[in-house]
Formats: sequence, C-alpha cells, structure tokens
Amino acid sequence: RFDDELYLIEKHRVQLVTILDEEYPLLLANIHLPPPVLYVLGSSLKNARRRIAIVGSRDMSEYGSYVVKQLIP
Repeated sequence: RFDDELYLIEKHRVQLVTILDEEYPLLLANIHLPPPVLYVLGSSLKNARRRIAIVGSRDMSEYGSYVVKQLIP
C-alpha cells in the first residue's frame, strides 16, 4: 500500500507538507489533534491566496463528488 501511495503522489504531482514544515498553516497546527501530513495539489501553501481543504473518506459519495467538482472546477 505504501508503494501505491507514493506512486499516486508522484503521478498527480502532490506535495506533502508535514506539521514540522514551515509551510504548514499555523492555525491548523494549533487545533486539537492536527493532521500530521497535508496533501497539497496546486500552488504551494505559502504562495496561495486562497486555500480549500477537503476532509472525508476515501470512498466519496456521489453527492460529495458533485460538491468537490463545484468547488474545484
């Protein structure tokens, strides 16, 4: 599974940002149990004017897929 995950990260050009990285959002780092790793697609977190986070299961519902497509054209 780990190799599959790395393959997908490379394939989709996803950047991994850990809670130890300077780029990790400060407000997110200060919540109770912040996620240790963020998967970033697009601009780096430092340079982004707008950010959107999508949290959910790996098996997205049809409605969830529709909403994501509305938010991220």
